[in-house]
Amino acid sequence: MNKNLILSLAIASLSFTGCQGQMPPPPAPTNIVAVFDINRITEEAGLMSAVQEKAKTKQEELVQELTKYKASLLEELKQQVEKIDSLDGSRDQKVAELQRAVEIQLIKAQRQADVALNTHRAGVIGELRDLFKPIAREVARAKGFKIVLLKNDAVVFDFVDELDLTDEIMASYRAKHPEAAQKPESATQEKAEVLAPKEPDFAPVQGKANDGEPAPKN
Repeated sequence: MNKNLILSLAIASLSFTGCQGQMPPPPAPTNIVAVFDINRITEEAGLMSAVQEKAKTKQEELVQELTKYKASLLEELKQQVEKIDSLDGSRDQKVAELQRAVEIQLIKAQRQADVALNTHRAGVIGELRDLFKPIAREVARAKGFKIVLLKNDAVVFDFVDELDLTDEIMASYRAKHPEAAQKPESATQEKAEVLAPKEPDFAPVQGKANDGEPAPKN
């Protein structure tokens, strides 16, 4: 009887030890993704004004180019209209066709300028991301995070405060760049929008709509 009891206990002990050996490893930590606010860091680092100025300068250059291009088109249109005989019964139709052709060229130029501005803006944003990326990576790795997202992007729906590394990244940036502004710039909506994807925002280049000049269409 005692032998059977001892044998049963031995078997149970072996079975328990085997189960322990087959237990799954503990789950990996779930906090592998962190976020930070690139708009806030850009402002506190004193870089937002420079970013805004770059975008504004590029826009002014494109507007000047559009203005010159429109003036040349209108001058060419005027010369073409003057060549049409005033007694020509189809004069009005020919003038309208010339005007429409100029309008189409202006619309095409406008769209090309919009693309150029957005491309320039994307380049400026890319420069900022390249500036902050190694710092964000260093801070995140030190805290065990493997992925860093921008909290300004629409892909981030919600997060807990513990995942926000903005303060740590800003401190690391200032340590590496002592010249960084100690006081944040005023966070105006206009400045913040420079870092966000944006639809083309050119206003049409206005001009008179008289004989030989197309009327701008909104």
